[in-house]
Amino acid sequence: MDMPEEIEKSRTRKKKEAKALQQIGERLTTLSEVQLGRMALPSDLMEALLDAKACVLTVPDDARCSMSVR
Repeated sequence: MDMPEEIEKSRTRKKKEAKALQQIGERLTTLSEVQLGRMALPSDLMEALLDAKACVLTVPDDARCSMSVR
């Protein structure tokens, strides 16, 4: 079954999009809770960002948190 090009994505495009989303998430974690609160973010995204911020603050530099998005 053939899929239209806009639906079917190459592996490279998927990787680029995933990297871009990762970078957005990293930038969002640099915002304060007040700044995040001003945004109309879904509650699950807000929770994930606050968890990530807490993880960055409590984990030593040589360790990394493993975060997964549901």
